[in-house]
Amino acid sequence: APLHRCAVAANVQMAKMLLECGADINAVSLRGGAALHIAVSLGHKEFVRFLIEANADVNMVNSAGHTALHIASALDLSGQMATLLIRAGARCDSVDPLTGDTPLHLCGLKGNHATAGLMLNHSCGASLAVTDHVGILPITLAQWHGHTEVESLLRHSPPHSSGDNGRGEGTSTVAGVQHACDRASGQTPLVFAPGDVDRVFAHAEARYGATLVHHAPSVAVLDSFITAEEGEKLLSACEGSFAPSVHES
Repeated sequence: APLHRCAVAANVQMAKMLLECGADINAVSLRGGAALHIAVSLGHKEFVRFLIEANADVNMVNSAGHTALHIASALDLSGQMATLLIRAGARCDSVDPLTGDTPLHLCGLKGNHATAGLMLNHSCGASLAVTDHVGILPITLAQWHGHTEVESLLRHSPPHSSGDNGRGEGTSTVAGVQHACDRASGQTPLVFAPGDVDRVFAHAEARYGATLVHHAPSVAVLDSFITAEEGEKLLSACEGSFAPSVHES
């Protein structure tokens, strides 16, 4: 549609004319996105600002289940797009129906420190404790992909929500995450509070009938979350369930 072409070219003047002639600002293109999704994905800040001021729906999802904030979290590491969207009322708790990712998950995946900080400093629904469809937390994604700044930000941020995560499981803040083995993925992110090993193991045994450590992504993940004393406790308790990379250490 013409408005979508304007979004690609960042042609604000032509877009204004189209809207004055009755064009639907939230119309979906053949590829499944509205003009706002297109503009955000291409980094056209002023066109995004124009669409927001013209009352585009900032929480509309595209055919992939992504809001504009999902896209900004994945692609715009400057945080400028997220600033515009959040100030306009974009929700930080929108969930991708396919993966279960929130925008904060994508910040962890892509190392988007600026946008993660914005979400945690605004009351837009961002939660440190919501897991995706395979039980993974935003902080875990940051850790696995080596995004240490985002991992540190999430670890030291106060919680913005707690309670039930939608699957009947109690959630907790990063200070005491009980992230036990997930049967869907067969992996364990090993995110828990040092010193709380007994409680976390008890939770894992009671809920899953399994130990916490199934497939640690790397020795570095292990080293970054547990002390030597706790490591000995893990070794004795897991009874050979470590991944090969940990055995080799």
